[in-house]
Amino acid sequence: MGMEMNEKAMNHISIALAFDYLEEINYALVQSKMNICNWCIIENNSDADMENIQLEIVGEYVETYVSMQFRLDAKQRIRIQDIKLQVNTGKLLSLTEKVTSCITLRIKTAEEMLKEQSFPISFMAYNQWHGIDCYPQLLASFITPNHPCIAPIVKRASGYLLTISGANEFSGYFNGDKEYVRQQIHAVYQALHEEGLSFILNMPSYEEKGQRIRLANEVIAEKLGNCMDLTLLFAACLEYIGLNTLLILEQGHIYLGVWLVPDSHVRSVDDDVTFLLKKAVDKNNDILVVESTAFARAEDVPFEEAVNTAFDSLNVKENFQMFMDVYRC
Repeated sequence: MGMEMNEKAMNHISIALAFDYLEEINYALVQSKMNICNWCIIENNSDADMENIQLEIVGEYVETYVSMQFRLDAKQRIRIQDIKLQVNTGKLLSLTEKVTSCITLRIKTAEEMLKEQSFPISFMAYNQWHGIDCYPQLLASFITPNHPCIAPIVKRASGYLLTISGANEFSGYFNGDKEYVRQQIHAVYQALHEEGLSFILNMPSYEEKGQRIRLANEVIAEKLGNCMDLTLLFAACLEYIGLNTLLILEQGHIYLGVWLVPDSHVRSVDDDVTFLLKKAVDKNNDILVVESTAFARAEDVPFEEAVNTAFDSLNVKENFQMFMDVYRC
């Protein structure tokens, strides 16, 4: 959040502004319809009453906002809330790098400008994530199950499912059999391994604003990804077949959790590692955890080994940061 306050006299009228807004904007935040402005306080510090005034907000990357007319008596203030400031999504999607810009607040009547003040704001590239300090659940927005690159992976996975289970139908939770859900996850894991992906060891920095993420189609095209890229790809494939996933974040690492039952957590984000441990006990209770980088190793890492690796990681509580339930996000 950013808040700035300043005062300037114009034509013997003294107005002070306080503005509460998000200083870093990305496409995921806009698509999730998060408010980027919370409120604006306008204070009339002069001895004259002001009538028929309006708040106008303009900027290169936002659509012009104009409030209804209001009256502001001398030495009084007004708080304008629920400011629906719209970002120009076309311009935002065109960004390949983070840009620093500003939004300008104007207090005016039909005849004159009474106050004008600019506030700094940054707009991120389409594939940049805020990190864990600001709406961390927006990471789930980078899971793209409907991208055309996902269906061919699932189609190939059906062959593995036939070998593993004797059936090739991805039915999600339909038959109520945890073991069959587990087998579906296994089949997708094998199909992803067949993609010939390479794991690159550049650790994500969750605290860093504007961290870049390779989307599923980029991972498939480039044949490489870090732990975050691979986890989001895995989640996209499992969401495509109707399974509920979790993103499990540790210090410098992320891997996948999958509900083996049609359930979800009560919150989108939680830092209670004991909840996961209880649900994942014996590695086949209600939640299965899987090391997402395992299918991108040069050597053939068996599915069960990937499960064991993730479960062992989960038990190192001092490394755990949080988990996100994608269904709730």
